Amino acid sequence: PILGSTTKASSFKLLLKWVVNEKEYIWFLKFDICRASQLLAIGTLDGQIQVWDLRHHMHNPSVDFVKLKNPNSKAKISRVSFNYDGSILVACSDDSRIFIWKRK
Repeated sequence: PILGSTTKASSFKLLLKWVVNEKEYIWFLKFDICRASQLLAIGTLDGQIQVWDLRHHMHNPSVDFVKLKNPNSKAKISRVSFNYDGSILVACSDDSRIFIWKRK
């Protein structure tokens, strides 16, 4: 189903494209973007958080992302959020845990 459309499609630029393998699937996507630091955080079904630096990825699409994970939890990430300047990332998982990471 088409949820919306625009006549100004040329005003957008594709920054990141995922290719899903045959045995993988995307069930949901929880993410947050920090405008100050241009970071994108994505929560996954297996309890990981992927953090992308959009400034570097725009110029070099082969740049990989950083994986954050708590070894004591494999529950899906239900929410991610940055603070105002991107120095702290908070995540909640479906097993009622809250994780806080501070950027170095």
